[in-house]
Amino acid sequence: DDPLLETLGEIYRSKGSKLKRRFVVNCIDANNGATVLFDETCPNIPLAGTSSSSIPAVFPDRIWPDGVVCLDGGTAGWGTNVASAV
Repeated sequence: DDPLLETLGEIYRSKGSKLKRRFVVNCIDANNGATVLFDETCPNIPLAGTSSSSIPAVFPDRIWPDGVVCLDGGTAGWGTNVASAV
């Protein structure tokens, strides 16, 4: 039950699962505060897009198969203590 991820997935698949332009988004790994970058080579573009918009207390975090827990990339730039935000 994830309407945003489902919608982005549908749109991405309807476009042949290919991007026509360069794609770069970032997020913060809640496990350690490290910046995580995703580009057009990412195997899951819809998940990358929603990972970059996972605002604490507003939108859910995104957990990747390798254990990275993504939050919106802006959370670090605004002085948010990521560890206490989750």
